[in-house]
Amino acid sequence: MPVGHRWPNGILYGSTEKSAGRAKTLQLHGSPVLFIPGNAGSSRQVRSIASSAIRQIYTNPYVPSSEFTNGTIAPVDVFAAEFNEDLSALHGPTLLSQKAYIDSAIDYILSLYPEPSKPAQVLLIGHSMGGLVALSLLSSPSSATRISAVVTMSSPNSLPPARFDRRVEDLYGQVYRGLYPTDGNYSPPVLAICGGATDSLIPSETCFLPPPPYKYSTRSLYRETVFTTALEGVWTGVGHNEMVWCHQVRSKVARTAIELAAAASSSASFETEKERILEEWSRGPRWPGGTSNDQWHLLNKLALSRTRESHSVAIVPSPEQGSREESITNHMYMLPFSSAPVSHQLNLLIARGSLLEQETVIAGDKTSLRVEMFICKFSKEFQRTACQSIPREHATIQFIPIPLSNTPFPQPGEGSSPKDFALAVEVRELFAPTSEDSESKQVLLGLKVDGYVQKGKKGLVAVLEPRREERKDEPPQTGEASVAGVRELQLGGVSGIRPFISTVSIDLSHRVPALRTDILIPRVSMSSLVAYRVEGIFASDCQDSPSLISPLLQHLSSGPESHFHAVRSSQPFFLHGHATGPFVLASPSSQPGLHLRLYATPESCTVQSLRITVDWWSTLGRVALRYWSVVVVWGVGVVSAGFSYALWQWENDLPLPSPRAVYARIFSTSTKVPLQGSAVLFGLALLPLPRQALLGTSGEGPLNTLLAVAFLWIGAGFVGVFMFMLDGIIWILGLVARLSKPVRPERSPAIQAVGTRPLSKKRSFVALGLVLLFVATVIPHQVAFVISWLVILWTSATGSKSMATPNEFASVPSNHQAPSVRGTLEPPIPLSSIRASSPSPARRRSSPEPGTPKSRPAGVAESPPPIDDRPTPTLSDDLALVQHVLLLQAFLLPTQTAVLAVWIRTLATAGFTTPFDGDHNIFLAVFWLILAEAVVNGVTWRRKGARALKFIAPALSALLSVYSFLFGLRYSFGVFELANLFVAWLAVSCLVWK
Repeated sequence: MPVGHRWPNGILYGSTEKSAGRAKTLQLHGSPVLFIPGNAGSSRQVRSIASSAIRQIYTNPYVPSSEFTNGTIAPVDVFAAEFNEDLSALHGPTLLSQKAYIDSAIDYILSLYPEPSKPAQVLLIGHSMGGLVALSLLSSPSSATRISAVVTMSSPNSLPPARFDRRVEDLYGQVYRGLYPTDGNYSPPVLAICGGATDSLIPSETCFLPPPPYKYSTRSLYRETVFTTALEGVWTGVGHNEMVWCHQVRSKVARTAIELAAAASSSASFETEKERILEEWSRGPRWPGGTSNDQWHLLNKLALSRTRESHSVAIVPSPEQGSREESITNHMYMLPFSSAPVSHQLNLLIARGSLLEQETVIAGDKTSLRVEMFICKFSKEFQRTACQSIPREHATIQFIPIPLSNTPFPQPGEGSSPKDFALAVEVRELFAPTSEDSESKQVLLGLKVDGYVQKGKKGLVAVLEPRREERKDEPPQTGEASVAGVRELQLGGVSGIRPFISTVSIDLSHRVPALRTDILIPRVSMSSLVAYRVEGIFASDCQDSPSLISPLLQHLSSGPESHFHAVRSSQPFFLHGHATGPFVLASPSSQPGLHLRLYATPESCTVQSLRITVDWWSTLGRVALRYWSVVVVWGVGVVSAGFSYALWQWENDLPLPSPRAVYARIFSTSTKVPLQGSAVLFGLALLPLPRQALLGTSGEGPLNTLLAVAFLWIGAGFVGVFMFMLDGIIWILGLVARLSKPVRPERSPAIQAVGTRPLSKKRSFVALGLVLLFVATVIPHQVAFVISWLVILWTSATGSKSMATPNEFASVPSNHQAPSVRGTLEPPIPLSSIRASSPSPARRRSSPEPGTPKSRPAGVAESPPPIDDRPTPTLSDDLALVQHVLLLQAFLLPTQTAVLAVWIRTLATAGFTTPFDGDHNIFLAVFWLILAEAVVNGVTWRRKGARALKFIAPALSALLSVYSFLFGLRYSFGVFELANLFVAWLAVSCLVWK
């Protein structure tokens, strides 16, 4: 697509035309589909979806399928954008450029079609960050009208995966405004497909489409999220990159595209039809609504064989029929209603079957059983039966998988077979017989079955019972209710902290067997940070039997997400949910607590109990995936807190301690600062803070307090380790510099310090002006920041002492007088020049020795005064302050170096272009460059004399620390912006100029 200069032409894949030539030479007759790749993605990823569309349209080469002939599906032309595998997740301007490119590409694609059959809209399919690009177009009314629907695959729709760029956050604002417009303009339907916990690149809770604003009632919009673990016929997690080529997923996406193409060309109510198609292929077919047929049919006029059951349970084939393959043709199974005039409920499991005349879309070529349901009345007087179709509006149908015996479920690398399934049917509010009917007629439930049952398997199990709330004659059982083959078990006495310290055991051995058992533990946290280990306990004499399904546990995390697990002896599995997570609002369809649903047929092995406990290794892995930036962000908080303390000392006319001295002072045994900080974070983690604050959990779950304290110590520990590493780097660089270029003998010790000369305005301004001109036109400001850090690091290594000396103690004496800030820096103090003790700690300086001149020549450093406290030689104030800046820059590096990778990659792929229109802000680089220039030419700092100004620097550093702890994990880009403001104050107000 020749619509931009940064990226090459797009590539066309189609189900109607395939050609290696240019797109404009093709004869396009289908409906356009545009695929948008994500971070480091390629246009080639769409080939699997396009090939699946071809196979569904053509049964053989040039032989269309019957669905294509009758107009159910239509051909599509699949386009794909090629972005040279750019790292869009790390760079906001790249995403904005891709948005502009796709907007132009839509116009170009539509222009390729001839005018009589020219389509008006394009279907957008976005993978990973490509889904964000597609959704951002909805914020523009002119762009939204040219989009028929948006399908995102493994896209972080609610939260950026890397939050170091404010422009990425701005793009998410556009996405939210496009999803929920308030101006009444057209907005196409949106479907988000998520891979679940198998997707290790993005936290799966961020894949949820964000919920609408509070009291958003402009109109009803189709905004749905579905996980592949709940996607009927898939039932397994899918990896991030595997999402586009997983057979079960790509076939559904392709089917959605070709049905939307058919609806666009034939349907008058296209908008309603689009939502129906997206719903059907994302959730599976539903029983159509409507009223029941009022016409009664006499059963004796139908060519049906009948089996009258004496109880309300039907098993097909029955145990008497054995386990051979059973062929069933037009057979009616009759289940009696109870004589009480109450509503009844039917629970039905059909293996590999279909209901009514509907096609079962995930069953393959044909279904094993076809079942139709009736309410029948048997006349005792006339000895005949009349039947009527049951009401449809109270039925729910769900496809559930059938795990195969002795094989893993789901199978590694393959997932679940769409042909191994069962229909779980629940029908409520069935006919309630009256007293007249009970006297003259017997009410029956008829199940018309046609098909066959596989050898050694059961094909159908049905249970008909009165609804629990209608059974007034029996006293309710504590904590349990039996409803038409469904048991409900609520464990309200289990505390949320119990799985963390022990095992929760759910006893099922003394309960009546049922097709379905619902278990709810309302106080157990289902945060995405926690993973639970579940083990099923069976009876010792359990043996394989020809059951319809083996015990199957469904974890209902939320409406869009559910997980199926085969319950087997000595084979534990893990439970995890994504209905809520850090910095993400809870899904509107989620319910609190742990909700499990156990499917089992009467003849299957009985589960005696379920044991649930927290799996700590899996939990730690999930925590690390969501809080990987805590080392950087909270490390900045620790460094800036120490910097604030050091500046506070300095502004109070005390020596400015080095980072090592501050760190040792804070974590010494005589102080309680770490314990006080841990207590503060512990208390904050318990509070219902805004979702954007602290850890982003609003005080939910018992794990938050532990994480807050642990992250503080991890950040502080990493700062301590990094100081040693930085000291080692400085020593190595200094050694390399000395070996390559020895220090001249005439260079004085004072010159070997960081520097001795005040800054020259003329020379420095000229150098800075040239560098800033280069930043404004060629290189991004992030690169300038990295260069400034390297310059300070190299200068510190080659012209000064290392980060700390072996002679430096942890504490800084309060009676040590600060050196002159306008004079030259003092050389390092030898230990022999310091007295071991002092007679009086109150004296700040002893009397001068006899013969000492009262004034010294200019340029000669004053000898160190005797100290009355413990001897503690310290580095100079200037050198210590440079070390603080160097350490702060080191922790800010990860927030800026990502753009360096994007810049280098773009230069290699797109040539010497300057696509970083938003990365040439000189004000985000100038103050760091001033510091680097100051260090190179000799830095000299001054205290602020005015009382109103002298504590601004410590206050700004403290503000940076507070922001890093409270909001740094969610809005990480603000950490660098505040640090830039802090350094700007240092550069403007504290540096000494000539």
